[in-house]
Amino acid sequence: MAGGIERRNRRDFLGATGVAAGALALGSAAAAETLAADQSPPGPTIALLPTGSQLQAFLALPDEGPIVMVNLLKFKPNGGEAQYAKYAVGIQPILEKLGAKLLFSGKAQFCLIGQADWDHVALVEYPRKKTLLAMSILPEYRAIHHHREAGLLGQINYAVAQVDPKAAAVSATTTTSAEVRPGVLRTPDERFADLPGFAFRPHYAEVAGYRMHYLEEGPPGGQPILLLHGEPTWCYLYRKMIPVLTAAGYRCIAPDLIGFGRSDKPVDRAIHTYKFHVDAVAHLVAALELQKCTLFGQDWGGLIGLRVATENEGRFARIVVSNTGLPTGEQPITPAFLVWKRMSQQMLERGDMPIGTLVATSTKTPELQQAYDAPFPDKRFKAGPLMLPQIVPVTPDDPATAANKQAWDVLRKWHKPFLTAFGDADPITRGADQLFQREVPGCQDQPHATIAGASHFIQETHGEELAQKIVAFMAASPTK
Repeated sequence: MAGGIERRNRRDFLGATGVAAGALALGSAAAAETLAADQSPPGPTIALLPTGSQLQAFLALPDEGPIVMVNLLKFKPNGGEAQYAKYAVGIQPILEKLGAKLLFSGKAQFCLIGQADWDHVALVEYPRKKTLLAMSILPEYRAIHHHREAGLLGQINYAVAQVDPKAAAVSATTTTSAEVRPGVLRTPDERFADLPGFAFRPHYAEVAGYRMHYLEEGPPGGQPILLLHGEPTWCYLYRKMIPVLTAAGYRCIAPDLIGFGRSDKPVDRAIHTYKFHVDAVAHLVAALELQKCTLFGQDWGGLIGLRVATENEGRFARIVVSNTGLPTGEQPITPAFLVWKRMSQQMLERGDMPIGTLVATSTKTPELQQAYDAPFPDKRFKAGPLMLPQIVPVTPDDPATAANKQAWDVLRKWHKPFLTAFGDADPITRGADQLFQREVPGCQDQPHATIAGASHFIQETHGEELAQKIVAFMAASPTK
C-alpha cells in the first residue's frame, strides 16, 4: 500500500481531474499514461487519487447546480497536520475567487458507527462541478498544492449534490417529448438558445430518414467550403472560422453529423457505422448540389470527409485537413489514441460520456461546457459520441478497411490542391500530416502549416488563424 500512496502523492485529486479530462479529449500521451497507471484500486481506507473508473464517473455527473465535496482526511505523522494547515490557509482566497465556500472544517473526534480513523472533516461547496475543474488548473492553486501532498497520508472524497424533485420532473418531461419517433431523439431547440457567439440560423435536410442540421453562411454564389466536425463536437466548433471565411467571399456549409448537434439522434448504437456517416454527408453534399467545393475536416470530420471527397471527386476542388487521418488498420496508431479508445470503451460500457467537460478541460475554457453539453440532455442522446471512437479502423480486418484503402488509392492520384494544417500539441494525430504530404501529389508545393500551441480542438483555440490560412490557400489555388 505504501508504494501506491507514494505514487499518488505526486499529484492531487483536483489536478488529476483536470489532467484526465484533458487526456480523454485531447489524447495527451503523458497524461493518459499517468491516468492509466492509476487504474489500480486504492487501499481500503486511504488514497490521494481516484481510480480511473471513479474519475470517469465523476466527470459524467450532471453539472446543474452546487456540489459539496465531503473530505475525510488522514494526516501524515510528524508534521502532516501543520503542512496541511498551510494548504488550508492558501485555499481560502482561491475558493472566494471562484464563488466556492468552506461549509465546515473540524477535527474528527469519535467514530460512533463502524470503524474508521480519520483526523479531520471538511465540507466545501462549489457553485458547479466545472468550478472544481477550473480550480485545478489555476496557477495559484498549483502553487500551494504541494503543502497538501506533504500533509496528507490519504483521504476519502464524496461528491454530494442536492436533487430538486421539481426540476427532475421537468427534465423527464422534456426528454420524453424529444422522441420524434421510436428510437430517434431530437434535442429541444431551447437547449441551443443564447449560446455565446452562435447567432447562426439553422437549416435542415432529410437524410436517410433523419433530420440533419447544417449551417449555411456567406454569399449564395460563393465557392462552397464544407466544414466537418468530429468527435464529440458539433458545428458550434466553427463559429470562429465562419466569419473569416464568409468575409473572404466564401459560402460555408457546416453540418452536424447524425447523432450530434441539432441533428436527429438514433439511440441504436448499431446505426452509427463508418459507412452510415459517410453516406449521410455525401447525401447532403448532393442535396445541396455542391460543386467546386473545398473540404475542411478535423478529427472524424477528416475520416468521413476524405471518404466523401474521394467517392465524389467531381464535386471537390480542394482539400484541407487538420488533426485527422485516414486509417486502414495497417498504419501505426499513436499510443495516445489507443489510450483514448480504451477509456472511451469504458464510457461506452457505462453508457455515458462527459462531453462538455472533455472539450472545456481540453481547451482550458470552462465556459464552453454548456455549449458542448447542449445537444445531449441526457445519456440516451449520446449513442453517436459513444460509438465513434470504437469504429476507427485500427486492425486490417476492420469493416471499413477496404473502403479506406480505396480512398487512399484515389488520394495517391489526387493532383488537386491539398493542404495540411495540424496543431503541434495533438499527440493523437501526430505524424498524419507527414503521411498525407508524402502520399498525396496535390500536397506538393503547398504552404503546409504546423500551428504552434494548437491542440486537438484547433478550431476552438486557433480558429481565426486557421481560417486565415484556408483563405490564403484558396486564393492561391483558384478553381478552373
